[in-house]
Amino acid sequence: MNFDLEKLYQLLPAIYRIKDSELVDNDHELPPLKALFSILSEEIGMLEENMDQLYDDQFIETCSEWAIPYIGDLIGFQPLAPIHDPKYTSRSEVANTIGYRRRKGTLSILEQLARDVTNWDANVVEYFRLLATTQYLNHLRPNNIAVPNLKNWEQLEYVGTPFDTIPRSADLRNISSERGKYNIPNIGIFLWRIQAFSRTKSVAFQVDGSRYTFHPLGINTSLYNFPNAEITITELARPYHMPVAFKRRLLKEHLNSHYGQGKDILIRIGPDRNILESELCIGDLSTWDDPATSPPAGLVVIDPELGRMMFGADFATELSINDVIVWYKYGSLQEIGGGEYSRTSSFSNFETIVTVSKDVDLGDFSTVQAAINAVQSQPNNAIVEVLDSYTYEENLQILLGVGQSVELRAAENKCPVLKFSTDFTIEGGALSEVTINGFIIDGANIDVLNNTALERLSIVHCTLKPDASDNRIVLGAAITLNIENAIVARIDTFENASIIIENSIVDVLNKEEKAISASEDQRAILKIKNATILGEVDVKSISLVENAIFTSLVTVQVLQTGCIRYSYLPFNSITPRKYQCYPKTAEEGLVIVPDFMSTIYGNPAYFQLSKWCKTEFLMGADDVSEIGVYHNLFQPQKESNLRIRLNEYLRFGMEAGVFYAS
Repeated sequence: MNFDLEKLYQLLPAIYRIKDSELVDNDHELPPLKALFSILSEEIGMLEENMDQLYDDQFIETCSEWAIPYIGDLIGFQPLAPIHDPKYTSRSEVANTIGYRRRKGTLSILEQLARDVTNWDANVVEYFRLLATTQYLNHLRPNNIAVPNLKNWEQLEYVGTPFDTIPRSADLRNISSERGKYNIPNIGIFLWRIQAFSRTKSVAFQVDGSRYTFHPLGINTSLYNFPNAEITITELARPYHMPVAFKRRLLKEHLNSHYGQGKDILIRIGPDRNILESELCIGDLSTWDDPATSPPAGLVVIDPELGRMMFGADFATELSINDVIVWYKYGSLQEIGGGEYSRTSSFSNFETIVTVSKDVDLGDFSTVQAAINAVQSQPNNAIVEVLDSYTYEENLQILLGVGQSVELRAAENKCPVLKFSTDFTIEGGALSEVTINGFIIDGANIDVLNNTALERLSIVHCTLKPDASDNRIVLGAAITLNIENAIVARIDTFENASIIIENSIVDVLNKEEKAISASEDQRAILKIKNATILGEVDVKSISLVENAIFTSLVTVQVLQTGCIRYSYLPFNSITPRKYQCYPKTAEEGLVIVPDFMSTIYGNPAYFQLSKWCKTEFLMGADDVSEIGVYHNLFQPQKESNLRIRLNEYLRFGMEAGVFYAS
């Protein structure tokens, strides 16, 4: 600020400053006149800041969010349907509108618009170029051959994808209905909802002496290409611009582009033994139980479609004394369940932070329990922060004093794994709180001990491996359980415990199993927003449920309070009043059922609604978005906004269809 306290005070005549200083009895107090000027300097500072911001508000790059529509109105920018997503802003669209209009009708601008409007990766296809037509001898198109070349393996790998280049005969159906594609006026806009997320320096899961999975829980998961997208599109997108799951043949032929330090995939044995590209081969490990699939000596086989790897016999000695460390990318629709994405908005701001790392000289402790013991002995609130993405196989216990709070969290852009052989027990005094943030957890239950005075347990951005028997959350007291942006297995409740679930998945693998349940007279109070529950739910009462999907029966004991709104649940469920819920009749219940792309944890489309789902699912939320855990993707609004923009920027006579590539 230009006019701070000292500068203003020095403007007074010296005689007044001398007399003002004589009125002070305490060295730590401001003289009366100087105290007055301190108030004036704060007000002047606020005016200066406001004046600076008013100047900045004249430019789209620096203006406040409220000024964006007004600047857009000056250039005739057509506003779109609002999306209540903090990451979404129309700033870039308004800033680039004039540039877009200069390139109106070109494919590159359509691709740029699709990315700006939806915040998804996109690519555009002109279908008239792929029509199998009789060629004019004066204007030959040598690449437009109706019969594909069966020797061109790469072209055949992309059949049925947005990068398919094999010509087809004309299809006269309308492309906007997503039925026809290959026609003269047709342009396809492909959107990639599944994004690629990184996992760095993670410990691979050892199945046996030579077999490993990239995923630290030992499940199959596809390896992904991390998109190398352009900021300003000057050429149409190619596969390496997109978050695409690797195919075996494609990865084999382009291994040099994707394997190595700083690339999509890297394998290391122990602290410093990187597997070289020359030691790798790509293969099908779907039958790796068969001894005939053993790799040749000195080689490591990778199956990118299953996320598996298998070492040759020459590596046996190294593997017996070292962990296998991997770098790879996986696919996911949303920032949920823990991962190397930004979580700082969910962090506590306690002053005391104790760090944990298996890397030498990086953390205060090398085990999580040692760090927990250190903060438990202190009366103040504290954070135990894990600084890497390794696997910690240890049994944990938290015991807090009265009013004490502890946050056990992964550091920003880290995702460690906690593996237990016995239950992770939590106990605390009155008004104490425990937060677990950013971990993948497997092996046993999270057990809140009986009759503890713990106030709250929060599980945020975590995955408790879905399981019908283990990995439960067991409540032994009437605490508040808060689950946010997480994937969890079964929850065993306690009488009058409060369970709050938001933007999360509860998955017990079988919808006939209990997802949220309790023994007799031990039922909890439930509140849910934007969640998908696979399994039966049995609770005492519901305060509010909105935008949720229940795949199985919901039973509520107290029916006089609470409300379920804009949700799906079986018609024979016993619940309080419902508002805009489906199905509304038993007959509707036979046809209105959720259809998921996959219910297998590790699949990139985990609990993603199929595009063939009924409108009640895809647009059934209170804000006309989809219901369930992926409500905050705002898919219907983004697609609607994109269609509005396409009408403005398409060439005359052209028609566009919007397709989901993932």
